This record gives sequence, structure tokens and C-alpha cells, in this order.
Amino acid sequence: MDIFIHQAHISLHKNNEISKSELYDNIWDFSQSSHSLPDVLEGNIVLHSPPIEFITQFIQAIVTEKYPQLKYCIIITTHYKENKKAIKQLFHTLKAAGGLVTQQDKYLLIYRLGKWDLPKGKAEKGETIETTAIREVEEECNVTVELQDFLCTTWHYYPQRGKAILKRTDWYAMKCIDDSKATPQVEEDIERVEWLQGDQLKDALTNTYDSILFVFQSFWNKPEQKSLNM
Repeated sequence: MDIFIHQAHISLHKNNEISKSELYDNIWDFSQSSHSLPDVLEGNIVLHSPPIEFITQFIQAIVTEKYPQLKYCIIITTHYKENKKAIKQLFHTLKAAGGLVTQQDKYLLIYRLGKWDLPKGKAEKGETIETTAIREVEEECNVTVELQDFLCTTWHYYPQRGKAILKRTDWYAMKCIDDSKATPQVEEDIERVEWLQGDQLKDALTNTYDSILFVFQSFWNKPEQKSLNM
């Protein structure tokens, strides 16, 4: 479960081990001793086997921006389902889907609200999540696409009308079939629809959201993509 709250990426893991521990600024092992919420947390940290009460307090602290310098946190737990449920119960949850559309070595991005983004949107009642993904991409970009592989799921927090929203977005790799009439859906505040590659793409990804970078990384980490880049 990968959650994006403000500047922080929180990753809930089932695994009992972490690799490359030198990459983390702090590792807290709750199986050895108890901990309380600190006044300051920053950088990249690991929480190993924290109790469910600590996890919910920790998530709530991030929502209230108690730790603005925290970038990435891995939570390792043997009670994955219970902890995931407890986190979700802190929010009003929504379902959405989107797509990373490619055409040869180009990627389809949208420019909205001052950031580069990927097309996505909320699920409508009665439709499958795959249908949501295709519909939202085609509506926001006015292109025709073909669904390929599932990539990843992101959970994104935002406040709305006094509610704490946690939006689940399922992401899919897609192939463009027809972009001859590609235009931005202006009623969704989309200013541009662009095919980007190379340095243009690198520049765009310096002005995007961490959740979008995560989607791209999930795509590039696919075995077939690794082989193409070798």
C-alpha cells in the first residue's frame, strides 16, 4: 500500500526484511522496544513492526503536517490487512483509475494546475476499474487507447469540504491507437496534452507529483522495459 500525503510517501509492506538499510536515516524496530511519536522526523525512515495505534497516530500526524521534512517511510508489518484497514478507516475513500499511455518511446502527459500529470479520474457506479481507466484517459485527452498491463495502485490524500479523502487509483499501461484529435479536456482544468520523450520528459518529471513518479517507476521496472533499456 503506497500512500502519498503532502510531501511524504508512506509504503506499507508485508515483508520482514529491508534491503539497503544504509539508504535510510532512521530505523525503528518496535519488536525490540516501544516508541512514541517524536517531535521531529525527516528524510527516509523505516518503522519495523509498529503497533496499530502508533501507525494510525503517525498517519494522522502526517496529515496535520507535523513532519514537513519527512520524505519516505516504510512500515513493515506482519499484520498487513489489519493495518491497511485501520489506515483506510481514518479517511473517506474513493476509487479511481488512470493510464500511462505510450507510443513508441513517447509518453502522453497532461498539464494541469501548474503540474505535469497523467490522465485519471473517479470510477462511475457500476463500471469496472479497467473501464474507468480507459474512459478517463480518452475523455481527458480525446485519444483512443488500448489497455495493456496493470502497473500499480496509489493512495492519495487530499482535504475536500472538511473531509479527509484517500483516493485509491489503479494505474494501467496503455497503448495509443489514435491521437489524431488529441485535445485537453478544459472543463477538468487541463491546459495541454503532450507527447514527451527524452530531455523533455525528464524536465516534465521535475515538475510533477511523487505519486506520478511512482507510476513511471513502476512502468520502467517492468521486466520487458528493463530489457529494452539494457
